[in-house]
Amino acid sequence: LVLSYIIDEMRPLATVEKPSFKNLISGLSNVELPTRKTFKKKVEKQFELTITKIKMQVSKAQFVCTTADIWSCTNRSFMGITCHYLDESLRRKSYVLACRRMKFAHTHIEITKMLFNVHQNFGLSVDKIVGTVTDNASNFGKAFRIFSLDEIEEEPEYLQHEEDITVSEFELLNNFDDDVEDFTLPTQYKCMSHTLNLIATTDARAALSNIRYKKLYNSSFAKASALWNIVHKSTKAADIIEEIAHTKLLIPCPTRWNSSYDAVCKLLSIKNHLNEICDRLEKPKFKMIEIEFFEEYIAVMKTLACTIDLLQGEKYCYLGYVLPALLQLKIDLQSLRDLSNCEPLRNTLIDGIDKRFRNNIFDFDNTCSKPYVISSLTIPKLKLKWLNLISEAGFFPKMTLDHEYCKNLLITEAKKCTDLKNETKVPSDVSSTSSVEDDQFLKFLKPQDTEITTNSDIDMEVLSYLSDKQKDITSIARFPHMKNLFFKFNTILPSSAPVERLFSTGGQILIPRRNRLGDDMFEAFLICKTNNNLY
Repeated sequence: LVLSYIIDEMRPLATVEKPSFKNLISGLSNVELPTRKTFKKKVEKQFELTITKIKMQVSKAQFVCTTADIWSCTNRSFMGITCHYLDESLRRKSYVLACRRMKFAHTHIEITKMLFNVHQNFGLSVDKIVGTVTDNASNFGKAFRIFSLDEIEEEPEYLQHEEDITVSEFELLNNFDDDVEDFTLPTQYKCMSHTLNLIATTDARAALSNIRYKKLYNSSFAKASALWNIVHKSTKAADIIEEIAHTKLLIPCPTRWNSSYDAVCKLLSIKNHLNEICDRLEKPKFKMIEIEFFEEYIAVMKTLACTIDLLQGEKYCYLGYVLPALLQLKIDLQSLRDLSNCEPLRNTLIDGIDKRFRNNIFDFDNTCSKPYVISSLTIPKLKLKWLNLISEAGFFPKMTLDHEYCKNLLITEAKKCTDLKNETKVPSDVSSTSSVEDDQFLKFLKPQDTEITTNSDIDMEVLSYLSDKQKDITSIARFPHMKNLFFKFNTILPSSAPVERLFSTGGQILIPRRNRLGDDMFEAFLICKTNNNLY
């Protein structure tokens, strides 16, 4: 019980040696606590047991998805890796695999080594991992471009995040040294929430080219920032706002998605008190046009913020939500009319969506769009219903995505999965009563008959699935081939939010007062804490 308390509440091991805690335990149960060293060994043993249980769980999964990111805290960097799969009841299971120290430069080579070693440690082959979700950082992109077995469409230079570098053939050859030539990585999927956040921040700056919008934006956010800054620095200012408005302001955080949107929403919720607050804090008052600007700003950004929130889900979120969500996002932005102040912002967001998605997942000739299409088609409540959104959103791809194409795509992909399964099966022996001539004849005839029957079954199943009216996710269990496709493509998450949540928990453990906590012990604490659903 004491060990569970230490892990669940993320308390230091030194807690067991504090006189007040020892008095509490002895007073309740008259038991003498073990020393800190003993508890350290117990944590290490619990960590080993947790890793063993995770290996057992993921070994049962047909397909898994991993997420990965790098995090820095107290002058140390760690790579976090999480694992996700769907069980037979279509419920998502999630586990934290590692949060290991990364020293020195975070190069693509070091990232590849870390990912490969963790995957190998848990018995996750490249065939089993259907995708690894990361952010848009250049070092992750380079690692997957070089070491992934799949051909990944390279992004245009203007879309590459941070210091992305185009990898030439010469560079590819020179990056394969003796230490890493056998390393392989699964397919990379870019975090959709992070990409949308880049549209809301980096791409949205293009709207400042409009002089009127720039003037309103600068004046409005300058006054808002003055309030945020003084509240952040002064408890007196925070008390004044709480006294007047009976609430606290939210402070934007540059590393947190939607934080600026949430901060402006909070500011507008107390707009009737802003003049009094500005008087008391001796800050410039907001003009009516600046309040109107913020209201339009929120109206424009709301649909983008909601889409980010949707796609960073975990338990009930699937890759199949990406295409319909992006299409609906663009349609909602296009439907905004009579914007007197924020029309440049709306146009810039629409341009950002086009720029970042038109030539990859909305280019249906492009192989990288196929997982997004199939994953959407295999979600019962979506199926073909979202296809009419493509033209409505203003996307006119070279390849028309109609009902016939989608039906054939499902049939083709289902046959591929069936053929792959059949290749792994050992052929059954022919009956001993057959003659040699019969054996040769049946050897030719039986596979053909089986293939015709299987193909016909798949065709009928796809047609039956597409015409089925049930929308519940569990209804796909009645269609074995479609269920297999659902597992293969919707095991993948749209965003890397799970690993970001891991870092939030890590930040509660690795506080400045515990900066002497070793890297291995920190990982042990974090793994035991975040995987406590195994016990």
